[in-house]
Amino acid sequence: MLTAKGLVAHCIMAHVQAWGYVWGTYGLVLTENGLTDKYRQYPEEVGKFMDFIPNKWIGKRTVDCSGLIKSYLWWNNGLPKYDPRTDLSANMLFRNAVEKNSFASEEMPDIPGILVFKPGHVGVYIGDGWVIEAKGTKYGVVKSYLPKGNWISWAKCHLLDYRTPAEKKDWTRLVMEASDGFGEKWIKTIETLADIATDHNTSIGDLSIMKYLPELIEKIGNKEK
Repeated sequence: MLTAKGLVAHCIMAHVQAWGYVWGTYGLVLTENGLTDKYRQYPEEVGKFMDFIPNKWIGKRTVDCSGLIKSYLWWNNGLPKYDPRTDLSANMLFRNAVEKNSFASEEMPDIPGILVFKPGHVGVYIGDGWVIEAKGTKYGVVKSYLPKGNWISWAKCHLLDYRTPAEKKDWTRLVMEASDGFGEKWIKTIETLADIATDHNTSIGDLSIMKYLPELIEKIGNKEK
């Protein structure tokens, strides 16, 4: 499964490489034909910058604000592959998040990879008070200090794994202890299902072991009491 840590590393790469901003893009290198396509697709959002974009961003990777996150989800060895199932705007990323809140209601957990929001816009918290965002056509991908960004809410992206390595290790230990010899097969099966859930198109293989799931859950629950 894709991770919050991986998203942070990806965004740092985009900042270091000085990626640009073009509405509707998600990490491909911008070509003249690509710009023409985006102008036709978004005549208002792209059209008003047609005197600026060719000289500034042609030949560079470009994203918009949610496109920065999607470029990680769709990376495909540096050739981001569009996926309509995860083509989410900033507002949709917030709406789909299970764990989220406003800064006025609750302090944001200090977890790199959390998404931060303002109306119609999203950035990525990378730790130590810093955010990386695709700010706008004339800015590109920038790094700024969180308190100065006027962000109003935060959320954990529902498509990412936020567990730390220690938490993952503890989970696998519980499975091994509770599964009476099926531990390695259980872990592999569950990880495979997690990959499928994030649209990795992995073969599910032999799922006969799933009939033991209720018993395994009960055993793990008893161990945690």
